[in-house]
Amino acid sequence: MLPAVAGIGGIGKTRLAIEFVHRYRNHFPQGVFWLNMENPQTIAAQVAACGGQRGLQLFVDAEHEATQGLRFGSDDEARAPRLSLQQQVAQVQAVWAGPGQRLLVFDNLEDPTLLDQWRPRGGGSRVLITTRRQRWTTASGVQALPLRNLHDAASQELLLKPRADERECSIAELLTTAHEAAAAATLVQALGGHPLALNLAGTYLARSSLSLAAYHAELRGTSVNHQSLSPALVEGLPQGYQVGIVAAFALSYGRLHQSAEDQLARTIWLAAAQLAPEPISAEVLLRAGDCDPSIRDQHDQGAQALRRLRELGLIERNADNYRLHRLMIAYAQSVSPDQATDRRHAASGLAQTIKRLDDEGELDTPSAFREHLTHLFDAGINATDALHADLLHAAGLVWYESEDYRAAHSYFAQALEIKREVLPQPHRDTAVTLYELGRLAQNEGRYAEAHDYYEQALEIKREVLPQPHRSTAATLHQLGNLAQAEGCYAEAHDYYEQALTMQRAVLPQPHRDTAITLTAIRNLRWKALIETGLCAGLIWLWLPVGLDWFGAGAIIIVGMVGYWRWAIATRLVRAIWRMQIGFLLSVILFVPFITYILPNFPHSFTLLAILGGLVGLGWPWLMATARVRAVRNRMRR
Repeated sequence: MLPAVAGIGGIGKTRLAIEFVHRYRNHFPQGVFWLNMENPQTIAAQVAACGGQRGLQLFVDAEHEATQGLRFGSDDEARAPRLSLQQQVAQVQAVWAGPGQRLLVFDNLEDPTLLDQWRPRGGGSRVLITTRRQRWTTASGVQALPLRNLHDAASQELLLKPRADERECSIAELLTTAHEAAAAATLVQALGGHPLALNLAGTYLARSSLSLAAYHAELRGTSVNHQSLSPALVEGLPQGYQVGIVAAFALSYGRLHQSAEDQLARTIWLAAAQLAPEPISAEVLLRAGDCDPSIRDQHDQGAQALRRLRELGLIERNADNYRLHRLMIAYAQSVSPDQATDRRHAASGLAQTIKRLDDEGELDTPSAFREHLTHLFDAGINATDALHADLLHAAGLVWYESEDYRAAHSYFAQALEIKREVLPQPHRDTAVTLYELGRLAQNEGRYAEAHDYYEQALEIKREVLPQPHRSTAATLHQLGNLAQAEGCYAEAHDYYEQALTMQRAVLPQPHRDTAITLTAIRNLRWKALIETGLCAGLIWLWLPVGLDWFGAGAIIIVGMVGYWRWAIATRLVRAIWRMQIGFLLSVILFVPFITYILPNFPHSFTLLAILGGLVGLGWPWLMATARVRAVRNRMRR
């Protein structure tokens, strides 16, 4: 395998190769040969130079020939015939393919065809590659070794050591105040562990009198174009290397051409730069480029654009996500011709992805989207149009899944207001947000408000959607859940049956939605059966003999009527068994106390029965109140 040090521009690939050569050159007694592979037109000349008098001494090169002619006055006839460039290259390559321990450093190698053209075929030569390209095929034999950003401690040392050395003190002595320590941490975060940026910033700070906080303020205003990050850095680099942050990134960006593939890659990259410097899912990026991952051709086009960005070192991949370095984000924003359009692309990709995940019940990690949404809102995407409403709706979904119900309600309410203003009414998207507001109100125990939202959503869907429809069925199912929570079993049963009929008509069977509704009907039936049976059993135990069977039978009839027809019947059964459960618990807990401590207290047992019944009757309300209070406390934390 051929080791390839891979990473974005300026992260230190070439310097690492130089350090490797410095430490291990003794392992390559036949020489170390350094080739800059950035420009394919110059590679042959570099290879030929390796065979000249300063290299393998295989032939007299042009430079040596000219020197000898000036020094000794030799004429053209006395000179040996000069080899052509191709002959010189062939001789060098023949030596490299032979025995002997040599190291060839292919620096800035981005094109796999160049590797195939210039690598030795056999022999004792070894090849070390530096590249921005993070993706190599197995057939190439290249093993990419990603070079990551520095961690905070190493970043701080690289940033502040030049200033500490200049002032002849320690880094700790530079950070004697909490203000400067905080400014140093902020600077480290802003530079994102990028070695070149830290090196340039550290060199600038060593000769500057600016405080760390003042330098960060300047850097925040000018970003990658600040004078501290733009000068050429030549110390320790091979001849001809001059690197600043902008120059390092521009080398990669400049390789994007005007082809359709590169245009798509550019659109995706500029959109990604409008999101937070956090992992971004591939689906968000594809949709930001107006590629639908569910359509094969569009998915392949988007995936190829992402591969192109990785090959150029403009984006990094980690597992199934992608990421842009903080400084790369700043550079992309500086070269963008229209950041407002880029921001809209990013918002569209984010909103569509979140909605798709929620529709499929796969919004399992909402935290992965929170930073990006907050970043877009902070950047000022405040247009009152349909896209902004979609983004607000998506934010509501994310915060709802995070159980931050107050923020979710705020986002949904803003989305609803914009949709009612900018969309023709009635509109399906308006119904979608009304539905989510209903779910939120139901989850917080505000059943009347939830019922109103659901009914509005249902009315719109029945008007604007072809019937039957999956979305209409979902609203009917949720109305069934709400009715069940309120104790209206007959109403809940009716809603579930309507939803089930629609689902069987429009969805392939079996289907997850149909299974959920069938389970809800089954659970409703068992719940009604258990509550009615429990109530009848307790009535049978407490009524005098002769009335016990009559009372139990009456309760069973009332329970059946409540399940099939009248909600008031179910509520009566639930009220009776709750009162009985409260009474039983009070007897178990307090009868010993009354018997032994207050035996002569008049009507103690009657009062106990009344108290237990009242507690049992109010218990569901008490439970709901406690649940809402717990939610609020969690939100405050």
